[in-house]
Parts: sequence; structure tokens; C-alpha cells
Amino acid sequence: MNEEEFNEWLKDKPQSIKDLGDKIKPWNKYRIKSTGQHCEVDVFYESGTVGVVVVGHDNYFLNMKYFAQNMGVCGVKTNELELINE
Repeated sequence: MNEEEFNEWLKDKPQSIKDLGDKIKPWNKYRIKSTGQHCEVDVFYESGTVGVVVVGHDNYFLNMKYFAQNMGVCGVKTNELELINE
């Protein structure tokens, strides 16, 4: 999804989702600070949290595990996410 498509998608969403969309972009990769997991955001919740797909990890061996088999996590607070610069 590109920025234009994302902004169009956000238009009719509740304000809480729009607020998340201002902070978190679905085309970026993020790191969950407390776990070292690398993820992509795929769901925005009205509760102010996001759902992610874990696609990697700081640890080499766990990175290989998540590379082979992705895992979904819901209810992640945005202050737990940091942008991964690739």
C-alpha cells in the first residue's frame, strides 16, 4: 500500500485510527523494543494499539525462525515500536 492509498483508506475511519495512521505507517518495518522482534503493521485497532506480523528478530537464530514462519501479534502499543532503518 502506498501513501496515497493509505490516506484514502484512512478518510472514513474513526479518529482513533486516524491518530494511529499519523504515527505508524504500514509500509515501514518496526522493532518491538521489549522483545527485539522485527515486524510489519497490518491492523489498526480503535483501542490505540496495532496488530503486527513478526518477520524477524535481533537475535540471528530467532531471526531465521521468524523468517521461516511469520507470527502475528495483536495489541501492540505504538510506544513499543521503533522504526527500523533499512
